Amino acid sequence: MQAPPYRAAPPAAGERGPPPPIVYDLPSKSSSTSSSSSSSSSSSSSSSSSSSSCSSSSSSSSFSLFPVRLDAADAHLDLEVDASTGLSASCMHTNGCQYTWKGIRSTYGVRGSGQVYFETKVVHAPTVVMPETPVHTRNVCRVGVSLPLTSLFLGESSDSWGYGGTAKKSYSRKFENYGETYGVGDVIGTIIDLDDLRLSFTKNGKFLGVAYDLPPRVRDSGLFPHFCLKNVDIQVNFNAASAWFPPPNSKIQFLGDVPEKDLMANLVEHPASPKDCEFIMMVGVPACGKTFWAEQHCRANPRKSFVLLGTNAVIDQMRVMGVKRQSNYAERWEELMTTATSVFNTLIERASSGAVPRNVIIDQTNVFKNARRRKVQPFR
Repeated sequence: MQAPPYRAAPPAAGERGPPPPIVYDLPSKSSSTSSSSSSSSSSSSSSSSSSSSCSSSSSSSSFSLFPVRLDAADAHLDLEVDASTGLSASCMHTNGCQYTWKGIRSTYGVRGSGQVYFETKVVHAPTVVMPETPVHTRNVCRVGVSLPLTSLFLGESSDSWGYGGTAKKSYSRKFENYGETYGVGDVIGTIIDLDDLRLSFTKNGKFLGVAYDLPPRVRDSGLFPHFCLKNVDIQVNFNAASAWFPPPNSKIQFLGDVPEKDLMANLVEHPASPKDCEFIMMVGVPACGKTFWAEQHCRANPRKSFVLLGTNAVIDQMRVMGVKRQSNYAERWEELMTTATSVFNTLIERASSGAVPRNVIIDQTNVFKNARRRKVQPFR
């Protein structure tokens, strides 16, 4: 794996805060032209996307050749990453977004052997309006690992393992008691043991025990730091020089310090600008198969990391313990759809702003020409 070029500024004397930035190019992958129609629905697509390197910055002088950071190209759109460091993220939490989970992976993962560590600190939990939601589940951080190119919902598939602030570990939508509750001010350490194939966590330096035994396949496929958040802001640390707490033993290395051969770059596309992104608009009457086609297209093209914009996708983000929220709104469907529509409009605005260049699929009926023209215009 070729290291991305970098430039490190000299450290500020006597300062403990964030180390100086490193400017580098993210890894890129060539994209292929997307297929664009199904028997039950039609889609209109802009020019095919191509991935290209995009300049970003990290924040540790000892990251050296491999600056590990949060990857905004492999994340839900309503999660905002600090572009100056790439080491902090905050949840959008108004206009219905307070009900959605937001997932994100890192720019690099680890494979092979050894014991690897990274830290997550919960720095803020905004007050949110969620009257029907228990207080202890309004602001939640879930930390863990996942295979590349898999679901952003940490701990809700067979390819990811997580530990949440409600003292629950999660895997394949199975939530079990583990560890302790945690929240603002707490630092959670994640230990990936590829030698003994175990995943463990610490809280403020205290070892919480083994959470999961990992399958042997992760040594080849690789594991990426993964975060799934609801109404919390976090900071992450991948380097020993900026550690909040030391790892439990001296054999454990921070992810940012492991050898090149054991690192792997995130495989999703990283468009350099909106003009390099792919745009698909679904067109068809209700219940003709548009959403099915769009979801299948996303699964068939995981490297493109499509942002699927539609009320169905929003409701999917509003899960409760891995279960879609409509189960909790059986007699309040109209209320749920009103909230989902508000979130959808917020995401459309963010997607069209180009703040984070992403490949997009708009999943609505769009049967009227004027409606199609109006919705496409912000993306031009």
